[in-house]
Amino acid sequence: MNRRGFSFAVIALAALAATISLQNTRFNAEKQADTVLTQALEMEKVTFTRTQMENIFDDTVKTALENEIKNNNLDAQEIKKKTVEKIIWLSEQGLFDSGSIKAEFFIEKHGAKEKISDTILGESSSVLVISEEGITTAWFFFTGGILRDTHFKARISGPNYSTEFMLPIGYSMAAVVALK
Repeated sequence: MNRRGFSFAVIALAALAATISLQNTRFNAEKQADTVLTQALEMEKVTFTRTQMENIFDDTVKTALENEIKNNNLDAQEIKKKTVEKIIWLSEQGLFDSGSIKAEFFIEKHGAKEKISDTILGESSSVLVISEEGITTAWFFFTGGILRDTHFKARISGPNYSTEFMLPIGYSMAAVVALK
């Protein structure tokens, strides 16, 4: 009988150890799944913020062009100045910061970060205005400057993931307004 009791105790201990081991494995798997889910949600928020940024920048540039045309301003240099001011204003408002997601805007030239300025952005963009038969079209172009080495960027960061927004060299936006 002692052998049977001992064998049963060994089997019971082995079963208990296996159960504890399975519970630890399950707990670790759940913990890893929670971590992966948290990271996936953060990646989604950061990527969504970048997409919002792209759409808002497009809308801002187009609206700036339209407003200048509607105000009978057909001077390309003045329209460019006003559009650049709107871009800078938008980058300074903190509109894209949300909770743990932060956006930092900057100019990158020759691989070095610089503060955004109307001078640098103005030298890196151009505007073309054509008006004919009551219809005016204005185009804003981000050229990257004469050497095409100036980049308008934003780093969008969460605690564990970041991505980048960039106004691409060759970016253009047009506004068409029928004037009466």
